[in-house]
Amino acid sequence: FFYRKKKGITYNTIIDIMGHTVWIRANSLFTLSTTALAFVAVLASITDVWHVAEPDVFLRVKSIEKLRPMSPNAAHRKKAPTSTEKNDEAALLFEMRLDLRPLFSWNTKQIFVSIDAEYETERNARNTISLWDSIVTTKQNALLNYQNARNKYRFIDQGTHLRGREVNYVVRWEVMPVAGKLYGGKKVVERMKMPEDYLD
Repeated sequence: FFYRKKKGITYNTIIDIMGHTVWIRANSLFTLSTTALAFVAVLASITDVWHVAEPDVFLRVKSIEKLRPMSPNAAHRKKAPTSTEKNDEAALLFEMRLDLRPLFSWNTKQIFVSIDAEYETERNARNTISLWDSIVTTKQNALLNYQNARNKYRFIDQGTHLRGREVNYVVRWEVMPVAGKLYGGKKVVERMKMPEDYLD
């Protein structure tokens, strides 16, 4: 490697010093930027703590369109059944109005909302079945109004315990902020007794 000496300092040494200095400055700048960004994120999440709101939710089950026992393998379309136990399945028609706009703030990224059925049986002390859900990303689309909605997911019991069962219908929401931790809530909007006999 060819170099010249000037006052005891070589060009090689100068290049090493400059490279070392640039790396130190870049590292310092990155650390400062990351720290500042984290600090701003913390401040943002703190300012949103005082934003306390609850959505305006309404839900009414208009009718039970179907309530019947089914093979546990029917949902998986298996030809050869592996169990003789049957499970009750229900199909619902409901009306709902979910106004999630109060939950939105400048720090809201999106909101997950769901409708669940909760009930107790002799087999399970607590049963929670998800019937419907949606993700809302803007305040302009945060008013959900459906007159004739059906359960998006199958309402299947573990066993044949749905007939005559008291069921709570619950609206749940989870708010995902731009900065900060997730938070949410729930509200029991209706309690209804299932039919005593099967419907088909």
